[in-house]
Amino acid sequence: MAFKNSDRNKPCKCGSGKKYKKCCLARDKSWQRFLVKMKRKEVPFRTKISDPEGTGLGVEVMPDYTPGEDVEFKPTIELKTGTVQGGEGVPSEVTLSVPQKGPRIASVDAKGSASASASEGGGAFTAKIKNAKKLKAKSRKGLFAIARIGNQRDTGLCFFDVIFGLAGESETKKADTGKDRPHIAVYPSGNGKFFRLAEYKCNIVSRMNFDLDQQLIVPTGLEVECQLTGEVLLLEFSIDQSERACYLDQISFS
Repeated sequence: MAFKNSDRNKPCKCGSGKKYKKCCLARDKSWQRFLVKMKRKEVPFRTKISDPEGTGLGVEVMPDYTPGEDVEFKPTIELKTGTVQGGEGVPSEVTLSVPQKGPRIASVDAKGSASASASEGGGAFTAKIKNAKKLKAKSRKGLFAIARIGNQRDTGLCFFDVIFGLAGESETKKADTGKDRPHIAVYPSGNGKFFRLAEYKCNIVSRMNFDLDQQLIVPTGLEVECQLTGEVLLLEFSIDQSERACYLDQISFS
């Protein structure tokens, strides 16, 4: 809606009975600024799915698809909720944000039991920790975390394996007498899974980048809030394209 300064003192067209300047003028100016940004391609396209009940939803998105184009080789990303082990029934959401100009790198924010997966691209990255076999962190309230590289027995795929808990507290024993610490596995593809034991309920937020050209998802950050203490475990990642490696740079509590 276009507006003129001469309209400022006229009755607002919404029918509220107020003057335009006291009613809808600010909203209209904000909308016009948004349209200008859209025209300049300064506003990213966004897709979001929200699942308050954590029952499981999903959608496939082609971020740079134009109607009428051949879709066979278009990058595709699938956004899902209810896919994370230990996260059943958890309120979840996942958002994809794709810039209209600049680097062809989209961002993905996933909360709760949400995750994202991409169509096959140019090969996955290797999980690495620079100059160390593992990283450790300890909180003021006694939480600890240890991150190291794990390997899937059947595929040999490496991933970041993180365990955490209260220092000095014995580990939970499973029925088969195995150890069962709260555990997060973050894969270089950006997909993650976790287990939440009753005594360590957590809220998880993962941040990822989606390279539209390579059709790869890589993690950039992970936040794990322990409801028991209210503290947040932070994991920060970086990518080395020359090494085809995803590095876990640091872990800390806040």
